[in-house]
Amino acid sequence: GGAGCNATSTNPALRGFRVGVDGTIPRPVVPAQSIPASPPWGNLSGTVGGALTLFPEVLSFQVDPSLKQGKHHSLDFSIQRELKGNMILEVAYVARLARNLQQSVNFLQSPYAQLDRASGQTFAQAFDNVALALRAGGTAANQPWFENNVPGGTAAMVGAGRANFINGNISSLFLTLDQRRMSANLQPFNNYMSQMMLMKTANGLSNYNALLSTLRKRFTKGYRFDATYTLSKSLDQLGQVQNSANVAPNSFNQNVEYGPSAFDITHIFNGLALYELPFKSRLPVLKQILGGWTVSGIFTARSGDPLVVVQGGQVWGGGLFLAASSGAIPTVNPSTLSNSVNRGVAGANNIGTNSNAATGGSGLNMFSSPDTAFNSFRMTPRIASCRTLRN
Repeated sequence: GGAGCNATSTNPALRGFRVGVDGTIPRPVVPAQSIPASPPWGNLSGTVGGALTLFPEVLSFQVDPSLKQGKHHSLDFSIQRELKGNMILEVAYVARLARNLQQSVNFLQSPYAQLDRASGQTFAQAFDNVALALRAGGTAANQPWFENNVPGGTAAMVGAGRANFINGNISSLFLTLDQRRMSANLQPFNNYMSQMMLMKTANGLSNYNALLSTLRKRFTKGYRFDATYTLSKSLDQLGQVQNSANVAPNSFNQNVEYGPSAFDITHIFNGLALYELPFKSRLPVLKQILGGWTVSGIFTARSGDPLVVVQGGQVWGGGLFLAASSGAIPTVNPSTLSNSVNRGVAGANNIGTNSNAATGGSGLNMFSSPDTAFNSFRMTPRIASCRTLRN
């Protein structure tokens, strides 16, 4: 009830709390903001059944309250020149610059650039040192970041996540080290209230630039033709449609994945021609049969779509799932790798061995040496792209 309420009255208007009559509605005191803003889920606040309980919420979706309308800037400049022979030449520059594109980020991205103040080493540096040693088949030396921040240090992390170091699974590694920290009643780096905390933002951008040239001959002397050539480049940060459920692979620095769009086509040539057949006759019947015939054709040639050799979705710690994949880095010119059908391929070093005819495979493979092609790409290092996140 409250002051003025009569709990025994048969009149529901008198026995209930009446706003403005019996007082104002009490408002809870908003607590001071802490970091992380929402509490971690795990051993810090007690366990469930004596064990760590993670992810009581599977997915969390938000929309940026400052979401902006997308912008599109168009630039065009062309020069046209009439040539002899009833021909026209046109050369143009075209640009399409898009800003404030809708793009999703993950609030739970692992802080791969986290700095250990005691040693001055970042997680990115420690990870790369361990990963390079393990990929080379060696033993990883102790890294100050792991020694100072993870119970059990470097050895414990390698023992629990060797494959994640080798494959570059940053998000899974942070899950492992945070579980060790929470079990020791230490604050985790990530928040485990949800597996994914996605927010739709307007941080995306794309750029398209092209040189267009057209040579056109008017229909005279029984024929005409058009020939167009486009040299272009389309660049963006993610290359996915705006309603995609995937998040940016690196929400801290979205430009780290800036590169050719999935639909980027560098060269396009289109040609068409029409020729009026010179069949004539003075006889009315034959004139109707032979006259008015034309031959036409269209020819198109273009370069191929970009081919991405995928490393994975955890390169930058973007999330345990729904993070867009990042590409591996070529160490040779990819055009030197075969791109046709190869027969009798057995594979080696556990790469491409499914095609081995001796074990039931087809023997067919895009590469004559799949392991050579695989080793022509390297994992993305995090040190060079590190923007330190300070405590």
